[in-house]
Amino acid sequence: MHAQTFVSEWNTLLKPEAYRTEIDMDGERTGVVRTFLQSPLKNDLALELGEFFYQLRAALDGAIYKMTVVEGGGSDPPADENRIEFPVYPTKRKFDSSACNQGPLPSDLKKWLESIQPYNASKTVDAKTAEFVRVLKLIHDCARKDRHRKLHAVAAIPTDTTFKFDIAPPGVLSFAQPIPANFMNNESIFLRFAVKGPAITRQDQIKLTSNVTIEVAIQEIPHATGPALGQELNRMVAAISALINVFEDGYK
Repeated sequence: MHAQTFVSEWNTLLKPEAYRTEIDMDGERTGVVRTFLQSPLKNDLALELGEFFYQLRAALDGAIYKMTVVEGGGSDPPADENRIEFPVYPTKRKFDSSACNQGPLPSDLKKWLESIQPYNASKTVDAKTAEFVRVLKLIHDCARKDRHRKLHAVAAIPTDTTFKFDIAPPGVLSFAQPIPANFMNNESIFLRFAVKGPAITRQDQIKLTSNVTIEVAIQEIPHATGPALGQELNRMVAAISALINVFEDGYK
């Protein structure tokens, strides 16, 4: 639900009518191209994304909680209920002292859970398992930020910018350079340019046609933008589904 809401709101940022674009001369022969959001977003993308991560992490914690109840003789709530969580720890000491490891879960399950801890990632020789551990840690890190009530930084990054300037003669384009921008800001400069020839005295002496690809980026997953980010989010969901299925199959 949260992913669908995020996508729906994101799609509004892909429509040309969502923006107003202006050419602003910051000198007689140099200028920038600014874009403005025509209206504020209806939903907070950062909050939707945070809730998405939180629910993935909560599903894992819920599975361990239910298993602890079953293995503990059915007592609900179980002992140390506030400490029970799915283990994703950076050190063996943290895992050893966790409620999950010290609780009533079967020893073979505890050994398997320890084998997929981030601190054991370098010992993993199976590429599939190593990838699973990586995704599990990514889920944990993203959800931990939301748990601390810190918003996820979401950006709408312009890429593959193509443009055509129409400049009143005898002026000609000297150079044009796309620059990093975030179209989610109320105002964003995404192109800088210069003109050879007479000084620009009127705004209508320059016209611009541009095409811009806009891709989503998240601060917590800097290695993936656009389609690559969507693939990472799908891997997160698949990892959680696989774990839940393993737990459910074990307790049928």
